[in-house]
Amino acid sequence: MFSKLRKFSLLESALSGLFVGIPFVFPLLWPLVFVGFPLYINRIRKLTSSTHALLNGWIFGAVFIATYSIPLFDTYPLPDFWGVSQYRGLLYIAIVWALTSIVLGVIPAIWSLVVKNIRNTTTFLLIAPLLWVISEYLRALLLSFYLIGENTELGADFSFGFIGYTVTNTQLLLLAKFGGVYMLSFAIVALSAYISLILKERLLAYSKSTILLTVLAVYTLATFILPQPISITINPEEPIVIKELSVFPVPTTSTLGQETIEGKTLRTETIFSKILDVVSYTEDPILFVLPENSDFINRLALLPTEKQTLFQSQLKDRDITIVDSSPEISEWKTIYKNTIRFWTPEGGIVSIGYKEGIVPFGEYMPVIYKKLFSLLSSVPESSIESKRPHIPEKDLMAEHTMGDIKISALSCSEIYNPSSYKNLAKDNADILVNVASYAMFNADKKEGLLIWPEIMAMAKTHAMWAGKPYVQASNDAPAFVIVPRF
Repeated sequence: MFSKLRKFSLLESALSGLFVGIPFVFPLLWPLVFVGFPLYINRIRKLTSSTHALLNGWIFGAVFIATYSIPLFDTYPLPDFWGVSQYRGLLYIAIVWALTSIVLGVIPAIWSLVVKNIRNTTTFLLIAPLLWVISEYLRALLLSFYLIGENTELGADFSFGFIGYTVTNTQLLLLAKFGGVYMLSFAIVALSAYISLILKERLLAYSKSTILLTVLAVYTLATFILPQPISITINPEEPIVIKELSVFPVPTTSTLGQETIEGKTLRTETIFSKILDVVSYTEDPILFVLPENSDFINRLALLPTEKQTLFQSQLKDRDITIVDSSPEISEWKTIYKNTIRFWTPEGGIVSIGYKEGIVPFGEYMPVIYKKLFSLLSSVPESSIESKRPHIPEKDLMAEHTMGDIKISALSCSEIYNPSSYKNLAKDNADILVNVASYAMFNADKKEGLLIWPEIMAMAKTHAMWAGKPYVQASNDAPAFVIVPRF
């Protein structure tokens, strides 16, 4: 039986986990990280029992992960073609959410045990943040084991919940230039460790506490006043000029396969009209970026002949490139292979790449959840394909050069890999592109994606670390262009 003191300790750890997780969903509340994390570090360093440190760490980790994983519930109600009723769909989402939090909570628990035993102050300030960064990598690696599917690859590719993403709305984002989200995470934990030492050594006298709170409050206000290290344009109405190239991302509605032929045709005509409108008022070279699975080039051939002729005549002899994407569908109607294609008026499809970073549930079914999914849906387990798509060439990349500007593109969930776009920049990419779809997180067409703040945080971090402009066009989410100022 736990004593009241131990119960309070667990409650405090859970509250700290909640504070650290909230800014992933509500980014303007980022100061909560510097409240919850120092209090938690201070708590575990007071514990004398290794068992209690592990338990408090697991509670902290599970609540923290459950909080930043709340966007999973944005998938409710699941698409009709999944064959799951709304109530069973909610149960399925809740089980995945809870089990994921419990399993991944093991990593913060181990970190807590190790940090508890570091007594030297200097060592603590250096090792605690370093070990946290390592633990984030291990947490992403554990996630790939936990959600393994047939023939999927293991790796720390999903950086959801990396604590560095919570400060990308502040000038601290500049630190990402020196190490991406890993450097941001290191900085947050280092600052939190220092604050926890002040608490632990009882140095927080009234005057010092006032100074500390004042500094935090002033810096919070300064984030709204001081210039950010990047510029962001959301849903641009006109092309954004980058290195003498006009860039225009075009957002659309969902393309997960549940739409009618009429709906897809309407979407194609909408893109068609937008492209012709932009082409009509600028003579600059133009890069159009379309969302994942827009399938515009294929469906353009289905439009009336007069529209095809108009399109060809308006784009003839123009330096224009369209980044398009098309899906391939598995037997149970879930996209499991995506292509990115660069198209030009003169050359047609000049470059093609395949999506390698596939996402669980949306593009494959994890082994441990196949039976549960089958029980809750009308889809037989034997027909649920959970396999990695065949990729003809592992090094096949979607890239194209306009003049002396190299454009490299990745698809949707490949943004989750913390170093994916840094690697493209090392390969001399000048403009980074992501073609995305968040239709799975917006099944009922509501406004305001819960996952959106962390997606934006990832994009900002990629742009800053790579030092290159970042362009994203999305289904059921805003399009945007990010340009680093440094």
